[in-house]
Amino acid sequence: AVVIATRHQQYFYDLVAQAVPGLMGGQQAMWLARLERDHDNLRAALTWAFTMVDDAEVAVAFTDMLFHFWNGRSHFQEGRHWLEAATAKTSAPTALRARVLNRAGTFAWQQGDLLRASALQTAALAIQEVIGDPIEISRSLQNMAIVAGINHEYVRARSLLERSLKIEREHANVSGLVVVLHNLAIVAQRENDSEQATMLLTESLALKRQMGNEIGSAPTLRLLGKLQQQRGNHHAAMPFLRESLLLGQRLNDPLTIAAALECFGLAASAQDQHTLAAHLWSVAARLRAEMNSAVGKDQREEHAQALATLRVELGAPAFAAAWELGQTTSIADAVQAAVRLEA
Repeated sequence: AVVIATRHQQYFYDLVAQAVPGLMGGQQAMWLARLERDHDNLRAALTWAFTMVDDAEVAVAFTDMLFHFWNGRSHFQEGRHWLEAATAKTSAPTALRARVLNRAGTFAWQQGDLLRASALQTAALAIQEVIGDPIEISRSLQNMAIVAGINHEYVRARSLLERSLKIEREHANVSGLVVVLHNLAIVAQRENDSEQATMLLTESLALKRQMGNEIGSAPTLRLLGKLQQQRGNHHAAMPFLRESLLLGQRLNDPLTIAAALECFGLAASAQDQHTLAAHLWSVAARLRAEMNSAVGKDQREEHAQALATLRVELGAPAFAAAWELGQTTSIADAVQAAVRLEA
């Protein structure tokens, strides 16, 4: 039994190692679906690596590679559990440990745990600065900037991202560059500089398309659509929002779907289709609850205001009925209802 379990663990370790390049490039949908089919096998293999394999680095490296799968499918709770376990598996100040700390921090802020995210990212950066790996340093700077932005510390966020941008451009690291450009655009949006935000997003999206990076393209498309909504250009927003939503459906990524449905909720309200808007907001809220992904506090006020307006427009009974419907609506039906919305 031990021999069989060890072979099982090694097989799925090798499978994930094979998947990583595709998950970072042009085969994301295929590999996400492939790994999802073997999700239970991956859990069993990872458990074996943690409990029965003598070499701690095997478990930590396995966890590090699986980050791309968990992130692509918004398995934040599960991914965070294993990544936190990996940080406790070894205390050696290695590049691998720093990367796992950083990735655990990513899932922490996705779940709204900003204090833990900051602590993990600070610990990662301390190791990376000793090692001197500029790309890994840049990755930590990016994640620290995200936490700063969620906390409305936009000057700090921009400073961290500009340091990261310099590193990524100097090393021609396109996979990191597209992330920095996107996050700088978010800061620009928060500072009401929609022209700068659009320019940064357009550059990021073009590079992501060249890479075949659909996971990264979806939020960039959504933000381009949202910028158009904020300008009152609802017709121009719809192609971006539709593509983002359909990419989320193709990748079976509930966070991408939820975030896009929230934008469609705003679009429906702008057209006085308030029942549809409440319905879409409800589906999005259900998806966020299912994956334990909190709305960032930088967006909570906007969400609360949108829902409060809907309650007034519909009245409490009609709002409650639309909300209840959204709690049982399938993703496919919600997507179909959203993409039918006219600009």
